[in-house]
This record gives sequence, C-alpha cells and structure tokens, in this order.
Amino acid sequence: MVIVEMPDRRLLAIQSLDAQEDDTLMDELLATNPQFQELVGKSKRSARKPFFAGDEQQ
Repeated sequence: MVIVEMPDRRLLAIQSLDAQEDDTLMDELLATNPQFQELVGKSKRSARKPFFAGDEQQ
C-alpha cells in the first residue's frame, strides 16, 4: 500500500488488487461509457510530467 499526501493535505491510499481477483470495472467502463472513453483518450494524448521521488525534486 502507498499513502500519498494530496496538495490540499488529504491522504490517499493506493492498494494493489489481489492477482486472483478479477476486477472488470475498467473493462466495463471502457466498453460502455463514452465519457470514460473520452477521459482515457484525453489522458493518452496529454504530455507526461516527470515523477521525482523524495529528495530527487529539482
């Protein structure tokens, strides 16, 4: 699990799914939700910002 502090000081926990669990939500959203499909497409087209960990920030 990874805990991330957001700019507004909230904490966000990110946890991986169990490899044995079949999570179909993403597949369902991609297949049936045009708004979600548009967001994914927009994300793919956008520029990526470099990620710096801890003391690596410039």
